[in-house]
Amino acid sequence: MKKPMRTAARLTADAMFVALYVLLACLLTIKTPVTEFSLCTVPIFLCAFLFGIRDALLVALAGSLIEQLIYGFSPTILLWMAPILLVAALAGGMAAIKNRTPLLVVLTVIAGEILLTVCNTAALYLDSVIIGYPISALAVLVPPRLLNLGIRLACTVWLVPILLPILSRIPYLAPNGKKAAAEEIDAK
Repeated sequence: MKKPMRTAARLTADAMFVALYVLLACLLTIKTPVTEFSLCTVPIFLCAFLFGIRDALLVALAGSLIEQLIYGFSPTILLWMAPILLVAALAGGMAAIKNRTPLLVVLTVIAGEILLTVCNTAALYLDSVIIGYPISALAVLVPPRLLNLGIRLACTVWLVPILLPILSRIPYLAPNGKKAAAEEIDAK
């Protein structure tokens, strides 16, 4: 596949991952009085393993910025964007490992989901300090957040390893190191 075509396909896929992130983060989120359940990390993990750290960070940045603007601008907007950017950096870094195995993908998803929960909890604490609302309820929120982590982790660990090989077979979405699928299109 010619480089301009590959770049256009990659950018189109990135835009679709951003849209999927926003859809999962804003519209398909299950909200309870104490926590929210979302699978918005799935497009970040998929993008990281298909295209690498640069694309994962761009998708996370664009998606989280749109998400924050939908919820409303606040002085702590960067604080709430940071956790998903850290997850994208972690996933992109792990995706750069040459001998990628399904176990590496699963371990990356586990580490990313734990990192997201820890960073979101820290962001909640820092937001309360910066904005000035009471943080006494934070201890009450830890058990539901851990339950949320467990459910989200189970779903993400199941989805990403299933979707990644399927998406990798699409010639335009073949990971950077796998040129065989892309070369099939040039041969036709």
